[in-house]
Amino acid sequence: MGPQGLLLRLTGVQQGGKRADDGPYFTDNEGHPMPDPAHSKTAGGLPLVSDTFLLQKQQHFNRSKNMKRMANPCGSGAIGYFETTRDMSSAHFLRGSRIQTPVFVRFSTFTFGREFPDSGRNPRGFAIKFYTSEGNYDIVDLNFPVFFCRDPIQGPDVICS
Repeated sequence: MGPQGLLLRLTGVQQGGKRADDGPYFTDNEGHPMPDPAHSKTAGGLPLVSDTFLLQKQQHFNRSKNMKRMANPCGSGAIGYFETTRDMSSAHFLRGSRIQTPVFVRFSTFTFGREFPDSGRNPRGFAIKFYTSEGNYDIVDLNFPVFFCRDPIQGPDVICS
């Protein structure tokens, strides 16, 4: 079979026989088949910006909102300010002493809601947002020593599962 016949079968225009892998094809927004839906393109373990499948998957996840299940169902937050006590000489809001920067801190559970016990997998996270004159500075963390999903292309699937 030539490349044109393969394209006709992949797009569904022409019905083909049973495929060797007999599994569904994952496609991007334009209908191009993904080479590997479970792994992103990497260079030395770092994901590449040229991986259009990864970018489209994350864009679709960021723009969709599932009202049945929120990723952070319960938590608490605090608004205040961060004040330096001495010169740290790195970011602008850390240079000098007695510089106050508005800050918001959020603590939350990550998967279970209030109605579930804490006996299961219980990841808890926090986020700190500094509102600096140079822009926002975010710090986000989970209480997992090793995150169970190392490839960023699997992140939306883990959250939606």
